[in-house]
Amino acid sequence: MIKYRVGDKVKVIDDNTKGVVQEILDNEVIIESEDGFDFTFYFHEILPDIGMDEEIEESQAVEETKEPKKKKKKSTKFKEFETKGEKEDRLHQEELEKLINENFAKNSEIYREKLEAKYKKEIKVSKKRKGTFVLDLHYGQLENYSSQLPTNHILKRQLNAAINGIEKAKNENYKKVILIHGKGKGVLEAEVKKYLDSENYTHYDADFRQYKLGATEIEL
Repeated sequence: MIKYRVGDKVKVIDDNTKGVVQEILDNEVIIESEDGFDFTFYFHEILPDIGMDEEIEESQAVEETKEPKKKKKKSTKFKEFETKGEKEDRLHQEELEKLINENFAKNSEIYREKLEAKYKKEIKVSKKRKGTFVLDLHYGQLENYSSQLPTNHILKRQLNAAINGIEKAKNENYKKVILIHGKGKGVLEAEVKKYLDSENYTHYDADFRQYKLGATEIEL
């Protein structure tokens, strides 16, 4: 398995996401994407993001240290990836090979195909965690708002929007939610925090530099 360090540049298999390693867990790594969001991936979902020059130098260094060997005949099964010149597919195939060899010593062709299908599905289907879901609760930002509604009805619609937004973020696998409620008289903020406490959500004031005292950050 590739060993990563904090600060390493990586990219995601079957995705355009690239970023820098921020934290390394037991089976996962947390990266900060080029857009500034944090994502969590399993080790087999990422690869080092190596530039072309680095890749050439690395391959030359390996070749110089190796003793001359007979060239192995490439399997026709994997030849298609090489001839197409698709580096990402080739690296994906190498990851499949590694998983197969680690989990099945006999390497029988029948079981090999089954394992390949199994791990290929796991690598592609693995669900990544998203960053932060932001929802503006100002009444004018909500759908189908009407300024003619009584104040207590407006407050109820804002609170329902907050609850629905949190549920949506959970269903879409976000890690955090920021609810922008504004400061004002603090009525909406108080109702939102009352709901969060009743549901045992961990919450705190969002970044003061960006939201002043008008937003609450929630951990999912």
